[in-house]
Amino acid sequence: LLHETVANVSCGGMQTLVSTEIVAEGNGKGRTRVRGGRMYCSGPANCLGSSFPEFTHVPIESDGIITIRQLSAGHCHQAVVSTDDELFCWGRNDSGCCGQNQANHSFVDRPTLVSSLYEKPNNLAQGKSCRQSSISRNHIATNAVDGDTSGDSSGPYSHTLIDPQPFWEVDLQDICSIKAIKIWSCIDVSSSSKDADNFIQNLVPYWIIVSKDPLDDCKGLQDALDRSDLSLKVTTGLQEFEWCLPFDTVGRHVRIQKEEYESLRLCQVEVFGYYDIDRVVAPVLSVTARRDVTGVVLSSVAPDNGQIVRAFNDVLMG
Repeated sequence: LLHETVANVSCGGMQTLVSTEIVAEGNGKGRTRVRGGRMYCSGPANCLGSSFPEFTHVPIESDGIITIRQLSAGHCHQAVVSTDDELFCWGRNDSGCCGQNQANHSFVDRPTLVSSLYEKPNNLAQGKSCRQSSISRNHIATNAVDGDTSGDSSGPYSHTLIDPQPFWEVDLQDICSIKAIKIWSCIDVSSSSKDADNFIQNLVPYWIIVSKDPLDDCKGLQDALDRSDLSLKVTTGLQEFEWCLPFDTVGRHVRIQKEEYESLRLCQVEVFGYYDIDRVVAPVLSVTARRDVTGVVLSSVAPDNGQIVRAFNDVLMG
């Protein structure tokens, strides 16, 4: 561990867990990347699923590499919380202490998501049907939902012609519970830092519009705003802008629209949420593992945490 900066350590009955320092790195234009949060384990296979006679990096993979912000070692099981506020447990599952049905999982051999408590929202926009007010060259609307957030203007992006109040819109295919919307600006990587910043600033101001009903026949921006369920005017130019919506927001159509006679260019639009609109979510704040027991503190943003307790019990009881 000499090459790492240790942030957290937890000792259990026979095992020790260590996580490394998390460092957020920004580019000054709204885009932030996180490094660190790696987990190292040492101990026997009857706790960890594999034998680690010395500290060994144990990656957690669940839709990408998971970054660890908190961990706790129990008697013969362990639990960790990711920077996405998800809980992962593994080890001896006595009394369902790993959050899995004990009848089917007496031992959980690798870090496993306890999805009955919380699962981070998915990008519902990726690959979905979308449209825009016009098309400049081959910069079609679907380029903004292809999953590429690099922002390089030499790559695929969506771009309209110079239109009166140009727009881009995605249809999520069904009414969804929407938690957050991210707008990614294009950048000109071949330009100077100042020119690249101007490239980002050209996107603002713009409106983000959320609606349960189609906006196909809107006669302009004001008509779309009047028919929307929720909207936000964005005036700050960032390469990565995120709007966290109220917990009870539902919608199907998300539109990005400008105010003037101009063009609209977007790198990527991500809409995070769930198709189950009745799902109650409460991110995990912290966890403590003891002998055959796991204690979890949940966020208070959920309107009814009792629903989560019932869902968790359903998993344990099969």
